Amino acid sequence: MLSTRPAAQGHTLVALLNARGAVASELPLFRIAPVGDPTAQRAQLAAARSASAWIFTSANAARRAAALDTGSWPSLLAIGAATARTLAEL
Repeated sequence: MLSTRPAAQGHTLVALLNARGAVASELPLFRIAPVGDPTAQRAQLAAARSASAWIFTSANAARRAAALDTGSWPSLLAIGAATARTLAEL
């Protein structure tokens, strides 16, 4: 098995698979990095606080939003178990 996930996210999966008898290795083919203007993103998040809910489809996006905005958030919805876990930890 070849994991092409970003280096910071692929190691755990490869270690788990190898521990269970698989032959797995890492080949990170991309990386997750913030884009855009952080000041504008902070302003957009602040303006969106009046929304009924924020929906996150990515644990990476949830972590980035948390780094940008430590204020009070509306209700949070997650697509996927990993995103839900990340939101619960924030």
